[in-house]
Amino acid sequence: MPYMKIPLRLIDPNPYQARESYDKEVAASIAVSALGRHGILQAPMVRPNNGRYETVFGHGRVLAAEIAGFKEIDCRVEDDITDEEMKKYVLQENLLRSDLSEKEKMDGLEQYRQELGLELGDVGFYSKLSQATGISEATILDQYFVKETRKLLENLDVKENISFTMVLRTRGLEPKDRVKLINKVSKKDWGIKTLLKIKAAIKNVTPEVRLKILDKETDLTSKTIEALSKIEGPANQLEAIDFILTRRLDEKTALQVIDDIIQGVHPIYEVQVTDEYKQTYQKFQKTYKTVNAWGYNHYQIVKDHWDQIDPILTGIEQKIQEFRRYHRG
Repeated sequence: MPYMKIPLRLIDPNPYQARESYDKEVAASIAVSALGRHGILQAPMVRPNNGRYETVFGHGRVLAAEIAGFKEIDCRVEDDITDEEMKKYVLQENLLRSDLSEKEKMDGLEQYRQELGLELGDVGFYSKLSQATGISEATILDQYFVKETRKLLENLDVKENISFTMVLRTRGLEPKDRVKLINKVSKKDWGIKTLLKIKAAIKNVTPEVRLKILDKETDLTSKTIEALSKIEGPANQLEAIDFILTRRLDEKTALQVIDDIIQGVHPIYEVQVTDEYKQTYQKFQKTYKTVNAWGYNHYQIVKDHWDQIDPILTGIEQKIQEFRRYHRG
């Protein structure tokens, strides 16, 4: 593996470079922060080509050296690099670069796939592509998962803040749920930590509840969604969502309502409790009037009735007072 100094003017980029544009700001940053003080820490690899040289890998370092004012650069020269190996090297290097767009990375992988005659869905597709490119199956799987998800999002107004990593973190959800979650995260400007919390929450609820939570018209905070998943039973979860939305409760109140439901105090049933109170009181009034018509001697009968009804009324009144703070018109 001979090393030699080569004039920069004689070095050409790898002809199989998938990059549509090279980030010169990144290269300039490398030149200022590293080359000026230490020189090239890892020499680019090149191969001879008709009196010139083609970069096998390390074109960014060549460009950075040029920006830093270098006239020549130490290179590792390999005479026996084939065109096939040139493609592999540039593909492996580009998949690791942060300054290469997601589209450019995928374009390089797709070009290689097409040349191999592989089709997504073929038996052993990921294994064969991995063996041919030298890239791990996991990395290739990630690339195609994100590509598939991006395609599902094409007709939605999803912001550019949805990164490759965020899309990747939706793995494990059904495609329709994945799309709805990404769309909601985009609209809310939530970060990846919030996305993961919501994903965990909706995996613990029924499809019906999940559909309601992810609906674009359902305006719930991430903390509220996370708390809702802890309520037992889909019917109670749906009732809680409707209760919170119709009363337009703020996050603090919504969380308190959910906590009370979990503890067995159910504000949704305020109307039923109020009706129970009215019916019980009316029953007492009717009994009192009937007995009172018989005269004072029947006082004990009235008292017995009251002793039975009073604790019920007192308990119901206390419940009503607890629920008043949640009621919104």
